Amino acid sequence: MMNMPVSATEQHSQIYSQEFQKTLHRLYSGITDVQDLDSIYRQSHLDFIQENKHFHTIYYTKLCSQLGLQKKAIDSLNRIKHHAIEGADELKAHYYSALASIAINSEEPEKSKQLHLKSLHYFQLCDDHQYIQAQYINLGRCYTVLQNTDSAWFFYDQASHLGNLSKKNTLYLNLNRALTASLSGKTEYAKTYFIKALGSFDDADIHAKVRTLGNIADLFFEQDSLKMAEHYYTRAREFAKAHHLKADLFRLNRSLSKLYEHKQNYELAYWHYTFSDSLRQSFNLSEVDKSLDKGTQFKKEGLNTQKPETSKNPYLRIFSGLFVILVIVYLLWLFRNRRKPDKKSPNPLIIDKKAQEIIAELETLIFQKELYKQRNLTIQGLAKKLKTNRTYLSEIINAHYKKGFSKWINEVRVAEAKKMLASRASQKYSIQGISSMVGFSSISAFNSNFKALTGLTPSNFRDRT
Repeated sequence: MMNMPVSATEQHSQIYSQEFQKTLHRLYSGITDVQDLDSIYRQSHLDFIQENKHFHTIYYTKLCSQLGLQKKAIDSLNRIKHHAIEGADELKAHYYSALASIAINSEEPEKSKQLHLKSLHYFQLCDDHQYIQAQYINLGRCYTVLQNTDSAWFFYDQASHLGNLSKKNTLYLNLNRALTASLSGKTEYAKTYFIKALGSFDDADIHAKVRTLGNIADLFFEQDSLKMAEHYYTRAREFAKAHHLKADLFRLNRSLSKLYEHKQNYELAYWHYTFSDSLRQSFNLSEVDKSLDKGTQFKKEGLNTQKPETSKNPYLRIFSGLFVILVIVYLLWLFRNRRKPDKKSPNPLIIDKKAQEIIAELETLIFQKELYKQRNLTIQGLAKKLKTNRTYLSEIINAHYKKGFSKWINEVRVAEAKKMLASRASQKYSIQGISSMVGFSSISAFNSNFKALTGLTPSNFRDRT
């Protein structure tokens, strides 16, 4: 997309805004207590001219969001909504960027993606390369959470091709590349990007440091290096706790719960789970979601999003009632009978003894050892445990279950979630809690898969049963 010319007024505003943000950074440096944050905001806000007050509010909301105060952040943004969407392009860009940050911290990656695309559009009109790069990186992160890695890598490449990356953008680009590579099972690539990220770490803010440690822990967890994963999760948690980063603290406690469950230390697993669940409830995300919808209403404008979605949503959403019943019956049969080979099948993988042994070992890992509960479970990791290669295991799974690994494992998780949602003993757990316990990495992925397979949302399913 060709950048439109920037007027003299816009050029002045852009330069002034960058200098003003440096002032704000110095003003709020080291502030992690909510009361101190609010006090500085109230005292300094009166001293700023009207235009800068809006940028000050946006900066303040981003700090609130990092501390896990999503409702406070969105309420503050809504107070300047009219001025933002009617104001200069630069103000619109920062406004939508702040909304996008709140959305991703509120586990709404689809909304965050759309908001980052709007923000990108306005930063392009301002011809601000550093912020354009930042939006590309953020979009890569959103697409990673949405399990669309092709689009994620596309936007990372877009950020890299712009050149002249700042230290902060370099750090976050490598961190997000590492995260995407890790979740895609590309362990060696993930290690490479983490090493690159560590080289940009000197000037990083504490939020970046916590995220780096957490991502490194994720990588070790995926490789079953539980001691190292515990070490990095704990370090990250200590930093997050010391600096009151509630959103990060929530994710780290949830990860530690998974880790201790994997180690069969159920007392610690339960403690970290209940702690993370209490944090999430304190976010009041249902109210944030409603406020986000209000905050994103704006006049329709032609936006060039640079890149169409390159891979379709893998979860089919249109199922008839009859097909839903057949799926449920099939899943119950799968759990009880562990599917025996069809002797009439001409596919050699079905009747091959070695393939059947691998299937039996795979189902032992998934059902008896409950590896489906691991949110970072990959076919590559399973292949390593089964002492085979990824390609061969993928072929076996496709031949035996008539579907790919991702679809199969998510069906297993949904089946287990249905049992928990229908159980009185599990009524104490929230929908988010059950989603995490059965292995889904995000509530959006859980809802998509659950509705695709049952025709109902998890909440509706629980109400009916």
